[in-house]
Amino acid sequence: MRYRVIMLSALLIMAAGCETETPDRPEDPTVEATTEQGMAESPEAADEQAQQDDQADDEGGGMEFGLSTTAFEDGGMLPTKFTCDAEGMSPPLTWSQPPDGTESYAIIMTDPDAPQGTFHHWGMWGIPGEEHALGENVPHVERIVVTTPGAPETDVDAFQAINDFDKLGYGAPCPPKGDKPHRYVFRIYAIDHPGAKFDEVPTVEQLVKVVTEDAIGQAEITATYERKAE
Repeated sequence: MRYRVIMLSALLIMAAGCETETPDRPEDPTVEATTEQGMAESPEAADEQAQQDDQADDEGGGMEFGLSTTAFEDGGMLPTKFTCDAEGMSPPLTWSQPPDGTESYAIIMTDPDAPQGTFHHWGMWGIPGEEHALGENVPHVERIVVTTPGAPETDVDAFQAINDFDKLGYGAPCPPKGDKPHRYVFRIYAIDHPGAKFDEVPTVEQLVKVVTEDAIGQAEITATYERKAE
């Protein structure tokens, strides 16, 4: 009898222990989502992906319409050969990534630091859309043929305007001696037609008004120059 009581007590204790056991945890939705969608990225992998995305953004930004030259760095000093203190020739220019629909280009050079206000040094328009460079020392004539080395030949002429020296073509920078450095801004405008028509040779200032209205894109570089007082 004592044995049966002991056994019955043991069975009751075991049953009570089963009822007080910790219940199963609810399923973790995060684990379930990971199982369905694949392994989640580690922080290191996420950082690496972010760096790749940033790099792609930087590379995409480099695809903008741009103007450059081998003669000087943007914001740097204009070499003397391109000024009135030497040969006074125009510098070489190269451009890239024009906007879609570009059919021609115009080039304008100005000095915004001239004593009497902006001085217009150079104006050219009608440069064919398939060209992407202009060599140095452009002749001082009204009509010129622009041909990029290696590009298809074209019979389309480009034209030059009358600068504020009252001469055709490039007017070499010649700031007053003793002035602080002047800025010389070279701008290229992308135009969606072959080029403006004028009844007579325009001034650069007149050309600026037309090309700024017609432009579908523009790019620029700047040089500085000064002449020391004697």
